[in-house]
Amino acid sequence: MRTIAIVLLLIGSQLLAAPAPRPKPPKPETFRGFWEIDFNPLASAGMVNLGIDITVRTGDGRTHRLSVGQSGQVLVAPIIDAFAGSFQKEDLIIDPAKTRMTLKSMKGQQILGVDLVLRNLDQKYHPVVLPPGRR
Repeated sequence: MRTIAIVLLLIGSQLLAAPAPRPKPPKPETFRGFWEIDFNPLASAGMVNLGIDITVRTGDGRTHRLSVGQSGQVLVAPIIDAFAGSFQKEDLIIDPAKTRMTLKSMKGQQILGVDLVLRNLDQKYHPVVLPPGRR
């Protein structure tokens, strides 16, 4: 009698238990925005001797390396202008204050990743790279 009760309890609990939740369907790849580089922290660095390297990975599998150096009083606008020379006009948006650069594409190719490396500059002055959807 005891074994029948235990078996019924075990079977009954399985029958009454809620079904396992179904996995969520995968979200379709949607366009989330553009990469941005905010140079505003760099503007307050004062006198510098720095180098900035930007590596852009595009959808066609290529990697583009851009580099700019500056000595003396830091000026952000010439740095942005130097990087802008590597992009087509329709690939780039520069804010009016010339402190932020929005990378829409690189030579017509979607941008998959942006890495920024600075040399000879304190961490608190580093520009900020914002991936799509992180504004």
